[in-house]
Amino acid sequence: MFRFLEIIIFFLFITSCSSFHGKFIESKILLPDPNSLPCCWQIRETVEIISNSKQISLSSVTAISENKLVVVLFDPLGRKLLNISQTGRHISVEKEKELTLELPVKLLLLGIFLRDMPNSGWSFEGSNWLVERNGDKKILKHANRTVISLTEVNSPLEKLPENIFENRKISNLYYHDLDLDVEITRLEKQKL
Repeated sequence: MFRFLEIIIFFLFITSCSSFHGKFIESKILLPDPNSLPCCWQIRETVEIISNSKQISLSSVTAISENKLVVVLFDPLGRKLLNISQTGRHISVEKEKELTLELPVKLLLLGIFLRDMPNSGWSFEGSNWLVERNGDKKILKHANRTVISLTEVNSPLEKLPENIFENRKISNLYYHDLDLDVEITRLEKQKL
């Protein structure tokens, strides 16, 4: 089953990344510092990745603590696939040995920063980022090129679990260079 999931993820990202190569060189982008994110919390979410009419469901846990951002992705059966942590500008990635894919980790982290960081966090030395707002949409640009579009709406009540902590949202992220849609539904947020 794990091998099957890896093949599905591989297919999604290969088809998505065919337009990625040469457009946006991920290794050259400078990420914001996690210190710019409001501290200290943990979120449990569902993640739907849609590319070329293919869809995969994952879940994630994201945590922000003192100067550290941690994201853990799980397969549909709850097995850990990937652990990403960022402290300052340093990023470390731990993949399960069966997962041999190179995923666009920095773009994933950019989506988290776009959702949760105040606009002032994008202004730092060496930054070429700009966040524009248009109604309920946020647009992240790098050197005047659109990288990610984000739309957030409140979750319908039927999608919410019991014991609601605070505002439930559905975030729709569109990664322009990858032609990739990601729908993230916040299930639970806890203060740390």
